[in-house]
Amino acid sequence: MRRHPWTFTPLEVNIVEAGEKSGNLGFMVQQLADWYRFTNRMGRTMRSGLFLPILMIIACGFLLPFISMIYSMINEGTTIRDYLAAVGRFFLPFCVPVAVVLGIIYLTPQRGPIRWLLDMVVIHIPGVGGAIKALGLSRYCRVFALTLDSGIPVHECSEIASDSALNAGVKRIFRRVPECTRQGQPASEGFGRGLPRQFVEIWKVGEETGDLDKSALKLADHYAETGENRLAALARWVPRLIYFIIMIFMVYIIVTVWSGYLSSITAGL
Repeated sequence: MRRHPWTFTPLEVNIVEAGEKSGNLGFMVQQLADWYRFTNRMGRTMRSGLFLPILMIIACGFLLPFISMIYSMINEGTTIRDYLAAVGRFFLPFCVPVAVVLGIIYLTPQRGPIRWLLDMVVIHIPGVGGAIKALGLSRYCRVFALTLDSGIPVHECSEIASDSALNAGVKRIFRRVPECTRQGQPASEGFGRGLPRQFVEIWKVGEETGDLDKSALKLADHYAETGENRLAALARWVPRLIYFIIMIFMVYIIVTVWSGYLSSITAGL
C-alpha cells in the first residue's frame, strides 16, 4: 500500500499496518469503514446544501446575459457571440475558485512542503478552518485510541495517530508526543499550543486513571460531532451567501437595463 501513495491515504496505510501488528486487522478495517461512512455523510450534507445554489447560478448565468442581450439587440444589434461571451464572463468568477479547490484536493501530494503550506492556509480560513481542526483532532484521537486498545506501544500509537491526522496544523500540535512517550513521559507533556483546555483535561484524566484509550475515544466522538455541526452550519450559510451574490447580480442587470431604457427614451424626446 505504501508503494501506491496516490491510491491509499496515510490513514488507510497506518490503520492496516496497526491491524497487522496487533492481529486485529478485521476490527481495524471495520473502524476505517465507519470513519468513511461518517465522512460520506458529511459530504452528502454539503452537497445537498449546495445543490440548489449551484442550480440557481447556472440558471442565472444563462438568463441574466440573455435579458441584457435582448435589450442590446434592440438598441445596438448584439450578436449571439456577444451573448456567449457574456455567459463566459458570468461563470468565470465561479469557475476559477472551483478549479483551484479541485486542483488542491486531487492534484497536490499527501505529504511535503506544498501540502504543509496548503494545510496551514486552510486551517486559518474562517468557518472552514474550525471544522477541519475539529475533524483532525477527532481523527488523531480515534486512531490513537484504536491502536492503543490493540496493544501497540504508546510511542508507536502517537506516531501512527500523528501521521494519520487530517491537517498539517493538527500534526504540528502533536509533533513532540512521540519523543515524550519514548522517554517515559505522559503524552500530554508533548502537546503543543492550540489545543482546547477541555481536550487537555480529558486526556490527562485518561492518563491518570489508566483509561487513556477510552478518554481518547470520547474526545474523538466529541470533536467528530463538533466538526460535523460546523460543516452543517457552513452548508446552511454558504447557500445564503450565494443567494445574496445572485441578488446583487440581478439588481445590477435590472438597473443597467432600466437606465439604458430611460436613456433611449430621453434621447428620443
